[in-house]
Amino acid sequence: MENKTSNLEQLLADVQKYVNLRLDDFKLRTVDGLSAVLSLLFSALACLLLLNMALIFIFGALAVWLSQCIGSLPWAMLITGGLFVVLVAILLILRKKLITNKLVSILVQLFFEKPESE
Repeated sequence: MENKTSNLEQLLADVQKYVNLRLDDFKLRTVDGLSAVLSLLFSALACLLLLNMALIFIFGALAVWLSQCIGSLPWAMLITGGLFVVLVAILLILRKKLITNKLVSILVQLFFEKPESE
């Protein structure tokens, strides 16, 4: 009888260790996934800010060049603004294909890809 009790206690201790190890594994996977997502998010944000600054200078230079070509700065700025609106409209139309699908694909790879150790 005493042998069965010690075996049961050992089994319960092993089950508790297993549950704790699985919980630790879950925590590590969560931290790994979140750090990867946050890293991706911050790098994408930095790239978008730099791209935004570049576009400001490019469209500003385009407006100045157009103003010299057509002789009117207000019209050149309106033309440049119209080009910008067209680019934004194209991005809005293609956003699912360009942004959403790629983002979902990246997140699926980060969170659901099996590690090599399993």
